[in-house]
Amino acid sequence: MEIYIKSLIETMGGENLSDLKIIFDAWYGSATTCAKKIFQYIGADARVINNSKIGLKINMNCGSTT
Repeated sequence: MEIYIKSLIETMGGENLSDLKIIFDAWYGSATTCAKKIFQYIGADARVINNSKIGLKINMNCGSTT
C-alpha cells in the first residue's frame, strides 16, 4: 500500500493543498485505505466520511447515486 500511495502522490507533481479544507466521501470503496493519508500528505485539512472497509456497502446511501 505504501508503494501505491507514494506513486499517487508523485503523479501530483508537488501539488500543495495547504489552503484547502476537503471532505472526501470514500463511499465504503477502495479509497478507504489511503484517501485521508494522501490528502494530508499534500497538505490539505482532510476529513473523510463513509470510510469503513465494508465492501458490501460500496455506494450504499452515499455518493452521487443517492
